[in-house]
Order: sequence, then C-alpha cells, then structure tokens
Amino acid sequence: ADGTMACLACDQKELWLPAGFAPAMRFVAEQRVFSPQQIPGSITDNGKLTFVRNLVRDGFLRIAP
Repeated sequence: ADGTMACLACDQKELWLPAGFAPAMRFVAEQRVFSPQQIPGSITDNGKLTFVRNLVRDGFLRIAP
C-alpha cells in the first residue's frame, strides 16, 4: 500500500485498489483456503463476494474443491 492505493501482485499481474482494501488483500495473500465471509475490513458481504469473484476471474485465486 502507498497510502492511497494497495496492490496485490502475483505472476506478473498487479491489481491496484483503494487503500481500504489493503486488509482484505493482505488476508487473501496469506491464506491458503478461506471463505469470502472471513475476509476482514469494512467491505460489505456483497462487496466481499464481488472482490473474490474478480480475483478468481483475473487469475489471482482459484476455487477450492
């Protein structure tokens, strides 16, 4: 995070979001398996689902069996 934006980087991909997403981004980077409801921060439940769907779509996450 640079104060206003936070970055999630993986395999030459970068995702920049407002700094408010930093706790959520740190959480997903540190966990091997989690459910969207476990994501910390002030993101709504619907926002957490959208966040995770976007990370899966962009190749940052995979859905566990």
